[in-house]
Amino acid sequence: MSGAPQQFITLLGVLIGALATFAGTTWIERLKWRRSVQTKWDEKRFTAYVEYAAAVKRYITALRRVAGGMGLDSMAHPLDRSRGLPEIENAEMERAAAFESILLLGDQPAVDAARAWHRTAWELAFMIQGITPAGTEEWRNAMQKVWAARAEFYKCARRDLGVQDVAVYDDKN
Repeated sequence: MSGAPQQFITLLGVLIGALATFAGTTWIERLKWRRSVQTKWDEKRFTAYVEYAAAVKRYITALRRVAGGMGLDSMAHPLDRSRGLPEIENAEMERAAAFESILLLGDQPAVDAARAWHRTAWELAFMIQGITPAGTEEWRNAMQKVWAARAEFYKCARRDLGVQDVAVYDDKN
């Protein structure tokens, strides 16, 4: 073969090679872009989970301190109720704001677990406010529910983030 047909075959080979290179490069770049977007959202979800957990812990700590002042929680550093209630209010507002990020970024099991965790914390608040009658035994039982709900939240958050699960809760918390 010589002349025009050979040049046509050569040109066709170059064209096919260029198209294959373009398609391959486009596919690889698209995968990189998807991976970078996924990483960005994973980082945002991680931050949302950490900030929410910290906010709930601050709320629970404030509740426990007031409960300590009321004689319900012997493990907490006691705080007078009149001084503790504003601290509890601020911590609850912070928790509510952090929960919005969970609603936006978390998967459904993590959202449900977050909601269950703060609802168990609200039970502590009801005890402090006198809405739910409480003695030390009721307080201790409510605290066990709080720690179990916390462990479930962490388990769901880890699953959403693709992190290996570890035991967080034990009866000694």
